Amino acid sequence: DRVQRSSGGRGVPIPLITAVSASVSGGTVTFTWTTDIKSDSGWEAWPTYSTYASRVSRQAPGDNVTSHSIIGDSTDGLVDSVYYYQVVSRAPSGPAATSAVYTFVLGFDGLLLMQP
Repeated sequence: DRVQRSSGGRGVPIPLITAVSASVSGGTVTFTWTTDIKSDSGWEAWPTYSTYASRVSRQAPGDNVTSHSIIGDSTDGLVDSVYYYQVVSRAPSGPAATSAVYTFVLGFDGLLLMQP
């Protein structure tokens, strides 16, 4: 996986994001990923018919884990819609790392995930 590492101060750890995935269960999207150091969890998502500026962001600060799982919004009414998403992690007192942008399509039989 590719990762964008924000520039940080000397000696400040920046998480390396890997194994990004998404799944649908019970009408919600769950984003999962791993980091090489303990960090918080967040995600951003936006529909393909919209601009990047109108993305929805969610953050779960303070969880400080290396195995991340965060629940997104309800998928009600989103069937056959294409969305972009990325995940974000930040170590305590450090800069954020942002994953590559991924695409998911919500179909009638679950989630079809397409990589960047």
